[in-house]
Amino acid sequence: MGDKGSCEQRVLTKKNMGFIDIVFQWSLEDIFNDNLYKDQVTKIPVSFQSADQYFESYVLPLLEETRAEMQSSMEIIARAPYAMVTHLGVASYVPLMFYVNVDYWRKQSSTPDKKPYKTLPGDVLVIADVKPETASDLLSPGRAWTFALVTKIKDDNEDNSPSTSFKITALEDFVSKYDTKKSLYVIHLTSLITNRRIWNALHMRIRNLKIINEVLYTDQMVAKGCSLCTSEIGGDWNKNFLKSLLSQLNESQKNSVVACLNKMQCNHKSHVELIWGPPGTGKTKTVSVLLFALLRMKYRTLACAPTNVAITDVAARVLKLVKEAKKTGSVADGQFCSLGDILLFGNKERLKVDFKIEEIFLDYRVHRLSECFGLFGWRHCFTSATILLKDCVSQYQIFLENETRKEKKGGGGGEDDCKKVIHKSFLEYARERFARTAFPLRRCVSVLRTHIPKSYFQECTFQDFETLLGLLDSFENCLFSDGIASEEVEELFSCSIDDKLLPQNLCDSSHLFCSVRNKCFSVLKSLFGSLCELKLPSSRNKEAIEKFCFESASLFFSTASSSYKLYNAEMQPLKVLVIDEAAQLKECESAIPLQLPGLEHSVLIGDEWQLPATVKSNVSDEAGFGRSLFQRLTILGHSKHLLNIQYRMHPSISRFPNACFYNNMILDAAAVKRKSYEKHYLPGPMFGPYSFLNVSGREETDGVGHSLRNMIEVAVVQKLVQTLFNAWKRSRTRVSVGIISPYTAQVVSIQEKLGRKYEKVDGFAVKVKSVDGFQGGEEDIIIISTVRSNRTGAIGFVSNSQRTNVALTRARHCLWIVGDRRTLSERESVWQGLIRYATALNCFFNADENKELAKAILDAKKDFGPPDDLLNQDSVILKNAVRKVPSSGSFKKQSGKVKSAQTQKARKNHRTSLTQALQCLDELSLEEDSGNFLEEAVIAKLRGDHDHFWELVEALKAVDDIKEQRTIILYASTLRVYLGKFVFIINAAIKECLQKKPAGGEDDFSKDAINMINLMNRLHGQLELSKLKLESSIPVIGALCEELHSGWSSMAPFLCKQSYLEKDENHVPNEFGDHLGVEENSCEGEKCSKGKKLQKLLSNPNPEGTINLRKNKKSGGQNQKSMSIPEILDGSCIRHTFACSIES
Repeated sequence: MGDKGSCEQRVLTKKNMGFIDIVFQWSLEDIFNDNLYKDQVTKIPVSFQSADQYFESYVLPLLEETRAEMQSSMEIIARAPYAMVTHLGVASYVPLMFYVNVDYWRKQSSTPDKKPYKTLPGDVLVIADVKPETASDLLSPGRAWTFALVTKIKDDNEDNSPSTSFKITALEDFVSKYDTKKSLYVIHLTSLITNRRIWNALHMRIRNLKIINEVLYTDQMVAKGCSLCTSEIGGDWNKNFLKSLLSQLNESQKNSVVACLNKMQCNHKSHVELIWGPPGTGKTKTVSVLLFALLRMKYRTLACAPTNVAITDVAARVLKLVKEAKKTGSVADGQFCSLGDILLFGNKERLKVDFKIEEIFLDYRVHRLSECFGLFGWRHCFTSATILLKDCVSQYQIFLENETRKEKKGGGGGEDDCKKVIHKSFLEYARERFARTAFPLRRCVSVLRTHIPKSYFQECTFQDFETLLGLLDSFENCLFSDGIASEEVEELFSCSIDDKLLPQNLCDSSHLFCSVRNKCFSVLKSLFGSLCELKLPSSRNKEAIEKFCFESASLFFSTASSSYKLYNAEMQPLKVLVIDEAAQLKECESAIPLQLPGLEHSVLIGDEWQLPATVKSNVSDEAGFGRSLFQRLTILGHSKHLLNIQYRMHPSISRFPNACFYNNMILDAAAVKRKSYEKHYLPGPMFGPYSFLNVSGREETDGVGHSLRNMIEVAVVQKLVQTLFNAWKRSRTRVSVGIISPYTAQVVSIQEKLGRKYEKVDGFAVKVKSVDGFQGGEEDIIIISTVRSNRTGAIGFVSNSQRTNVALTRARHCLWIVGDRRTLSERESVWQGLIRYATALNCFFNADENKELAKAILDAKKDFGPPDDLLNQDSVILKNAVRKVPSSGSFKKQSGKVKSAQTQKARKNHRTSLTQALQCLDELSLEEDSGNFLEEAVIAKLRGDHDHFWELVEALKAVDDIKEQRTIILYASTLRVYLGKFVFIINAAIKECLQKKPAGGEDDFSKDAINMINLMNRLHGQLELSKLKLESSIPVIGALCEELHSGWSSMAPFLCKQSYLEKDENHVPNEFGDHLGVEENSCEGEKCSKGKKLQKLLSNPNPEGTINLRKNKKSGGQNQKSMSIPEILDGSCIRHTFACSIES
């Protein structure tokens, strides 16, 4: 891509520039620049002075969030779906528009949920002459690439296979620039369809601000009724239909629905109503009853939700209510609403439309109506049926003449076949004709009465449909009755179709036959005339049929993003907007449906204590970009209708979230308090309704470095599911298990461990999802894997109260939480309170108290056990170590017992420096006289890490020569861990030498020491993964490693002079640091062992500088800064660096 101007020019957003124009002008440097909009994005206010300020507040945060989404996609571009271009053409009538054909899509399942990729309008693609493994590959000399936006799909495959032919638009004419001899690749990056719609909603020229104006100001946040309106719902239907409908609800649900319906009737001012639905309180049931009532009140309504799953769930519930009302007769014929009144629209694959809701889905409706309006549609069916009933005898004669003519021409088959055809009786002919005619006729009538609203027809037409179907059944019974003669049927078909002209001597059965036939003919003729008067669209124009569907429906379902389509729909204005899961919808995204023409009222249903919208950019998140309108109105004190009875959770499960998040305002329904609701799927108190299973594991990043996993917890979860399955095989009681983790890498690891073993087991269902994936879901048993396990108590976004609430409230009968007590309770968070609650309830258990879980943990730690686990007193490895070494003894003496050749070689290479340092680490990390032991094999592994540390330093000195970015990330992230482990050892040596330096002596070493410590801190910070994303950081790392290596070499002579290092012919000071050893002889003439010497070195005469890692877990901020000599002697640098290493 060519030069796009200065960074300042690219950042500015001009009103005359489109969203895609701005995004496509970004360079890769812009996309990876976390500070691109940092100085321009400001905090989004809670209240606004004008509508203009309201919309403008979201513009820059939206661009910053888009940049972060593009960056996130660029970071995993190696896993993105891609294809090779087979044809690239220019659309002559539109500039910068191109036609693209590709061979096939590779890596279709790059997402964690393994969904196959399918090209859709709004997708952002990278077109390049190379298949990039990293974003930096696009910047290689001689490479050509550009961004492109998919605008139209040419081949909309019915089998859901990825499209291979589509139209795109680009920012520049790259066709004339790239080398036609080179292969060209198309790589899917992300979809900007929602962000683009938000942008358009923020920049509309013509707006409907009725609702927006109601939510701007603080002084408007007091719910006021309209003085001009009555306080109760009017109409006769209130007494019958509403009473029956509301009987399904509890008191709080009923009050919420009635209050909203009262406000929706107002024609004098706009109203915004909030329904607060905590987990399990019947929120979806309440909103579905509300929508059904609005449908019956004939209010044109749009129901929205932030996700496809949420909106299809609500649509299915409303559809069920409509069908049940018709089936049970709870509504009168005049109040009956057909399915044609309801329309669900959006992307079929993302909505996951199945047979339960396909009747109301737009694409399905258009397809069925196209058939019905087509050449062989309703006109053909009605005409064929009319001819059959009126002229069947003459048609039979024509049939016989045609067959005779065929016989004479010799066109028929054998002699027997000809006789069989010629001698077909009238009854056989009539039955065959009826079967061929009645089936498509019934199908066509069903389509008309299902997919066209009742209100679209004349009042009698809908009843005529019902009558016709009944008459067809009756006539079929007469025609196919046993014992009827062919001649008799032919005679009856010859009778007049006018009842008045029927013969008087007909028997009862014959009279019934003629009567049914005549009535059927009469209804057909009447319906045909009525349908002809309607201006039904042509089947050849699907756009006209789609327009017809929008015009005729009155209740619409879509995601908030997809509601943008209604701006281009020619239809009567809407009146009411209902947003489900409103607390999960970004307020700027809710601006899409809120401005739809005609809208006067809105109802928001949600819970601000459940999942908020996902925001990738830290800058946008801090600005409040993810805040919902529901949450903002709550902050401003807007009144809410609370649903206060929960029907899902056993009281032991609901008690903590109720107290923690809802101030004990939620009541348990009688059903969940019954003894029968308490289930024990496994024996023992550990597996009751509520348990916290304490597991000391180890968190680690996945292969990409973007998510965390804990393989010890994976093993525990796997064992729990396996034990549940074995118990289920004995009882065969239907059970569903949900496994939740906040980290995608953990979800994937658990899915891989479980495999597909439980996928097709009838009666035993297992679902593994992230917290976001379980929003709105529930299972009999929920197992939560918290993942976080470290020595600093860092729990990241696991501390998010909303995510925690969602995870804790998905279970019906049993909730088992797997986590590390030490990590989760280290800092003030909701998890600290949860563990206290579990302990007070006697529901806190160490997982290894169960033999099967203990074995699973031990097996996992043998495979994945980290060195840090040795510092945990509850370690299963320590408890089950075959050979143990007292931690308080001489490490050299104990390690000499290790017989492994590899370990002996490591000990020989490292000499005494690392030996003493490790003993000191052991003594400082464990409580004095705690009785903990170290396993020798893992000690040897720690000693071997020292070699690797200096090897990585040497390798990264020449980082520019490393071509693979993945290799750089691997080297750098590993070095960062080792740097944290060993830097305090080096600091100790430096500090001791500084203390020994004579007063007034040469101060070069002091300066070098300060520079060395500052350098290590700078390198430690530079090696953060987030900084490795920037190409500019790579040379910095190489320079720092070079400086570290040379700086250490310059300090080595003074260390040797002070008898701290051995001067060995094989240990050249300017070689790797593992060649430097601690002198075993006297220190200033004093005899001491290695262990005592280093312990003395790490001691500080100043009590404030005493190093106690156990007491200083929380020390060490994130900001790296230069240190003075007093700070070094204070020992704070050691604690700071060690804390950083643990957190890394």
